[in-house]
Amino acid sequence: MSRVCKSAALLALVIATSWASAAPAAKSSKTLTVGKASVALEWSPGWQLDPNVAALPPESAAFNTVDATKMRALLSTGPMRKEISSDEGIRAVASDMAVKLESQSVEKKIEVQRLEGEHARGYYVCATDRAPKAGEYKYLCQGLVSVDGTPIVFTLLYNDPGKAEADKVIAAMKTLQIPAKT
Repeated sequence: MSRVCKSAALLALVIATSWASAAPAAKSSKTLTVGKASVALEWSPGWQLDPNVAALPPESAAFNTVDATKMRALLSTGPMRKEISSDEGIRAVASDMAVKLESQSVEKKIEVQRLEGEHARGYYVCATDRAPKAGEYKYLCQGLVSVDGTPIVFTLLYNDPGKAEADKVIAAMKTLQIPAKT
């Protein structure tokens, strides 16, 4: 093989390898049991389930980063009440969450943020703890999401090193869905 052919083959191999490594990783999902419901969500490989939480009332699911001081999330469910069966009702619950958090947060006014995906719709709020104690989390996000009519309440706790994972959790809440029964 000529020197030009070898160089071209090597260049093609380098380009093909860089394209392959630049391709986005396939997203994985995980199904969690939350109370009497099963919900699926986009799952990050840096998260792990906390099996001890499932047995505690209300029946919930919890997950965190390997170092749980970075990020921890809790999902729970309850009966669908009339007042949260509408978009306005869900927003009102999130607004109440904001009011309760404002007295302890750095933020003077906590904004209610919309969360929407193919099967999930809801609202959430985020706050910064004014004076977190040692071992506590600095940031908190809470929200209510209706997943095909099933109410899911989530609480997200994190510290500065867990910000990127916390952002992934908020994005994952948009992917919540009730998996098809087989």
